[in-house]
Amino acid sequence: MGIAYPNCNAIEQRLGERAWIERPPFSDHTKHAIDTLHQNVFCSLVRFQNAETDVLAYISADESQIKQIVLFSRRRCVINVLNELFPISDADLEKFITYVFNKVSGVELINFPSVSQRRRMLPYPYQSHNATEDIVVRLPSSAEAYISSLSKNTRESIRRYQKRITRELDDIHITFYEGRDVDIEQIQEVVGLSKARILKKNEVPTHTARTLDELGRIVSEYGVALIVTAGDTVIAGVLGTLVRQHFFMHVVAHDPALDGLRLGKICCYLSICNAIERGAKEYHMLSGEYDYKYRFLGERRDYERLTVYRSHLAILKNFNVFARSEVRGRGRKVKKNLIKWRDKWAQ
Repeated sequence: MGIAYPNCNAIEQRLGERAWIERPPFSDHTKHAIDTLHQNVFCSLVRFQNAETDVLAYISADESQIKQIVLFSRRRCVINVLNELFPISDADLEKFITYVFNKVSGVELINFPSVSQRRRMLPYPYQSHNATEDIVVRLPSSAEAYISSLSKNTRESIRRYQKRITRELDDIHITFYEGRDVDIEQIQEVVGLSKARILKKNEVPTHTARTLDELGRIVSEYGVALIVTAGDTVIAGVLGTLVRQHFFMHVVAHDPALDGLRLGKICCYLSICNAIERGAKEYHMLSGEYDYKYRFLGERRDYERLTVYRSHLAILKNFNVFARSEVRGRGRKVKKNLIKWRDKWAQ
């Protein structure tokens, strides 16, 4: 996919090349191109509106079309790519890395927090370790087609729990809100339900003041939230974002006291059906390999943390970074194996 940019000749005369770095304030054309190219809230400018870090954009073009945009920041000799859950071709990846090392003086290494995982042949030394996964449902053209594609047991389970919820919660209301219509208090209440469930499992909640602020920004811009109330109380919800044809489920939660009603899973199912009606082609459930995601036809996509060094000398000069990356990568692998072992023996 490419995005045509206006006044191509003027840009060529000004830049003299088909790859360049744009600095804030970004043009409306660049903002539009970012959303259209990536269709990914984790590659959007909105995430960084209040960030202390200066955001820069690497832009490459072919003939009259913008082909790739990579958001990044610089701290001394380190380039930190800001795009996350970021699929990029090997050719575009190498082009970006080579451009930075050749055109930006003093850079010794480039960090990608979560870029598509594959076997790589880069002309620079690098480290790569599994960083996260995204469980993705590829959506058909109608909710009816999606429901029909689910297994018989899953369909029956959905119907059974929907009837129980209606029977046991006679004052329940399910409402979808968009963008700025999503109240910050609703966001906080759904996140609070999520924290309560995590604490109940003796785990540490991942939401902080910073992540809650970011969630509020992206929901305000791209949000589609399902909020479930009983009377005046929020008892469940899904906080999501829709960027063009891609829906991202950031939080799904319900009151732990209602575990027996499977209310969170029903909310997820209703959110998927609503995303289809809104024209989404993929529903991203993000990280966390829970059974219900696969029962809802999710497919796993892996992403890696990639660190690329200008040279082997750069590795020696930044050996603390190299060592931390190795420890972090191997630690995640051990943790994932322990979780698989625990789940196997819990069955």
